[in-house]
Amino acid sequence: MSQVDAAETGAAGQKSEDASGDAKLSYNPGWSDSTWIGGDPEPRPTPTALQHARGVFRLAAFALSTLALLPLFFIARAIGERRDRYIAAMWCASGVRLCGLKIRQVGEPISGGALLVNHASWIDILLIGARAPVHFVAKAEVSGWPIFGWIGRISNTVFIARKRAEAKAQEQLLAGRARGGDLLCLFPEGTSSDGMRVLPFKSSLFSLFFVKDVEAGEGAAEERPMLAQPVSIHFAPRSGLPKSFYGWWGKMDLFGHIMAICKLGGGVATLHFHPPLNPADFPNRKALAAEAERKVREGLEAAAKRASETA
Repeated sequence: MSQVDAAETGAAGQKSEDASGDAKLSYNPGWSDSTWIGGDPEPRPTPTALQHARGVFRLAAFALSTLALLPLFFIARAIGERRDRYIAAMWCASGVRLCGLKIRQVGEPISGGALLVNHASWIDILLIGARAPVHFVAKAEVSGWPIFGWIGRISNTVFIARKRAEAKAQEQLLAGRARGGDLLCLFPEGTSSDGMRVLPFKSSLFSLFFVKDVEAGEGAAEERPMLAQPVSIHFAPRSGLPKSFYGWWGKMDLFGHIMAICKLGGGVATLHFHPPLNPADFPNRKALAAEAERKVREGLEAAAKRASETA
């Protein structure tokens, strides 16, 4: 299943506009299959000596919390019944705090099916993981990343290759995991942005909601509908930071972004869990994708308005 459907995104090397008309997607197989290019990041404040020290402390504290929770994670997994998700939630919550963020939650996550989330940064993983017992779905390349790939592998992240030849098998895998009780987290934009907009959802990813012949047996889709829950993430950085501070996109250096957040981070992240959608209520994947995208954009705009009114 390719998250970048050629019929929807165009050939490699081309650029396309999103719904707002100003966000660009760049397709370059030598760099990334699909990367959002929306201008250069706004300049960040220069960290003080105290903030430099805070950044080192936060990074060291997160490393120590990881080492402390890792044995508990494997013990919980051995016990079964998805108890490892509670340990994963503790780890994610510690990461959110060390990023200087407070979470404002609206609504409740579903217990099984799939979450459909707008994608601004690697921090989205920590935010969602802190509040919902999820398994993430990521592109296959992530499995080879230092540290992040290893964490993804031990936490049962589903890595999918963007190859049409593997589409059907991957749809079956994802549908089987969801109907087996896992809660999956999908980023249907297929790339991250500055966090101030929602990019067009790739409807090809929504095929998994219409798979019938999963391992549970023919007809399982009608007996146990796999719900799709739109989720909006909005970042309101502390005063003095650019609005796009938590966004990670384009050619931004990952470690540099992590260190900037550890040194300077602060603010509120709003997680809006919208009412779940039943795929059975939609004629096809494109209709479901359009409604999920509309809900996520609606939630992002509402959170942005609230943040501006309380600033």
